[in-house]
Amino acid sequence: MPAGPVLTRLAATLTDAPADTTRGGYQYVERRTWYRDLIGPPGPTGWPERIRVDQLWRTDDAAKGRLVSVHLETHGCIPDDGESGSWAGRTGDRFDQPPPRQPDALRTHLLIAGGPGENRPQDIVGGIAMLYERHALTRPVRAAVLRLLAQQPGLLAQAGVTDRIQRPGTDLILPYTDRSGVPRRDILTIDARSGVLLAARSVITGPIPPQDPRLGPDFPTLIVAEAANYRLYVDSRRTPNAHTPAAGCQQPTLRSTQSNTSPR
Repeated sequence: MPAGPVLTRLAATLTDAPADTTRGGYQYVERRTWYRDLIGPPGPTGWPERIRVDQLWRTDDAAKGRLVSVHLETHGCIPDDGESGSWAGRTGDRFDQPPPRQPDALRTHLLIAGGPGENRPQDIVGGIAMLYERHALTRPVRAAVLRLLAQQPGLLAQAGVTDRIQRPGTDLILPYTDRSGVPRRDILTIDARSGVLLAARSVITGPIPPQDPRLGPDFPTLIVAEAANYRLYVDSRRTPNAHTPAAGCQQPTLRSTQSNTSPR
């Protein structure tokens, strides 16, 4: 069904989420990403699938923060020291600043990092997924997100779905053809009461047309592998410091996640 009326109604009736009911000087965002490790040529079954867990703590202006990243493997949890670290006194980019609470201003905010022509519905959808990677969004901003999505032509809604950890929600589905002629659907899964983003992914919905041979014989396989990315937004709230909750492999929930790593 068309998503516009669904999102407009939801924006007017949003319930609280943890970002609305928690207190503290830091925003905390936890994300888990399933992706293909695109190193070297693909094997008989393509590139191997990996799972990365990112935990971000940041002040509202992003001047202080901490990022902890780990990889979940079949044999355990492995810290990613190259991606992890803390900072203080840093000036964040414009996307790090508090997002607007009005749909039109939010649209401009989401397209800050875009280049010429990157103002299509799929750019808005991608910008919202990125916004949830950086911010614990409060109810007024979530309402603006939903009202902005309601304006996007072609966006569809499908209720009664679940994400990879079985949280119920609604899929917002944007079908389109990218600049390489590949038919795709970008999908945001949201909580049907709070509007919080639960997951984001892209799927290829048809055959990949012939590509420039200069890109190499593995390029069509690469397109499919890149589309296998699945982002799960596990937690989004405020915390009193940059060490709550437990970080990395010390986090109790990661131990149970290692036994549930298959796609839905």
